[in-house]
Amino acid sequence: MTGLLFLLFFAFMLLGVPVALAIGASTLLALNAQGVPLMVVTQQMFQGSTPLHWSPFQCSSWPAT
Repeated sequence: MTGLLFLLFFAFMLLGVPVALAIGASTLLALNAQGVPLMVVTQQMFQGSTPLHWSPFQCSSWPAT
């Protein structure tokens, strides 16, 4: 899957597709080639943030203002 992902990404880059669009399109195409339902990808994207995303904001060593 990793090889396919990089192959698609560099193919999109050679075609002049913007980087953000190339990353998204190559990821979706590689996941689709692996048989992952695209509905699962959509659900995971819109499920919400995980606690790992908020870890920088929970640092207790920052001074309180």
